Amino acid sequence: MVHSNEWTGLGVPIFENEQRTTVSNLSFVIETNRFVPLEDNILDGNSEIKIFACGLGKNKKLVNLIKRAFCGEANVKISASDYFIMYEQTNGISKRYEANAYYAFFKTGYRPADYKLKKQYEKQYPNVKIDWMDALSKKQPSFKGDAYNYYFNIPVKWVVTFASENDRPILKTESDKTDWLLEQTDLMKIINKSNIPLDKFRWQFKFKDYTFDDGVTEPAIVVLGKSSVMCVLKAK
Repeated sequence: MVHSNEWTGLGVPIFENEQRTTVSNLSFVIETNRFVPLEDNILDGNSEIKIFACGLGKNKKLVNLIKRAFCGEANVKISASDYFIMYEQTNGISKRYEANAYYAFFKTGYRPADYKLKKQYEKQYPNVKIDWMDALSKKQPSFKGDAYNYYFNIPVKWVVTFASENDRPILKTESDKTDWLLEQTDLMKIINKSNIPLDKFRWQFKFKDYTFDDGVTEPAIVVLGKSSVMCVLKAK
């Protein structure tokens, strides 16, 4: 059991005191042999790994990398749910259940009024029968199957370096910054894959020197984006 979401990976680090587990950093430690698969006498073709983590099953790349990290080429079964994993206590007994998740997005720090979020849900999920206003008013379900909400943030960091200060563009207006972002092809692929609209991120631009791991420093544009995800949950 571990915290997770389909965008930012697992809420635990690969190694102690490091960043949370994502596709990029797990790929790196596998390729550099920092994470060595378990031996065949520990995991084999009869083994199965089950991960209880919210929405992890939708991140197929990460699930497959976890299998590779622990199992190498061994034919081990691995599974993770597409749904959110929730727990409730009844008479001191904890029970696990799965919940459907419905998403609305907004710029972090600029939460819209509930009626505007309601409109976003109605447009995104026209056939879902949920009282969105009621769900947005609850942090916990009132009964099993009741809809409620919680939210989390999705961060993005993008760095572009330049050979000299003169090569670094001057982006004075918000329009200039948006146009420059749209020109960043690889960044746009990441944003499009997330299914979060570009205008639902709060973007901050920093014009500064950037130091690489090898100590080399170059002029750079560092862009930090953050989107908040309002998540309405309803037990299956």
